[in-house]
Amino acid sequence: IWEVGALASNGIESMAETGSKTALTQEVNNAISAGNAEYLLSGSGTSSPGSTSLTFDVTSDFPAVSLVSMIAPSPDWFVGVDGLELFQNDRWLDEVVITLMPFDSGTDDGTTYTSGNANSNPPQPIFEITGYPFFGVPIGTFTFTKISSEDLALCVDTLVAGQNAPLTV
Repeated sequence: IWEVGALASNGIESMAETGSKTALTQEVNNAISAGNAEYLLSGSGTSSPGSTSLTFDVTSDFPAVSLVSMIAPSPDWFVGVDGLELFQNDRWLDEVVITLMPFDSGTDDGTTYTSGNANSNPPQPIFEITGYPFFGVPIGTFTFTKISSEDLALCVDTLVAGQNAPLTV
């Protein structure tokens, strides 16, 4: 769905710039139809500080998760994980806590939270924002917790500001 160093899809761009999930939802549904993903989950937005939870099943056919959430307000910033493996060393992980660093989708040239729209021309690859305005400070966490070993259900608690976009498993 996304990766550092790649150009943002239309769905990632729209999620990061406006919080709209429509295009990203379609991209995930296309991946599901093509057999490259299993589920689409979509959470509600959160304020800062805040949290939201989703419960979902993970199967051995699709043991990884990709998850994104807009940083709002911002020009085109987001947090996320890409292809996080929840099955490692022949077992399902009991809990994984991911420290969230900010990413720039490379689609808008704004440099402050409230910058006006300034499309990047040409678009730049997705990159981690290590300087202004974050200076390497994490924004929150994603916590994945195994709930039941029988059905391998996992719950993700999201502690970020902004609007959550689709979660793919």
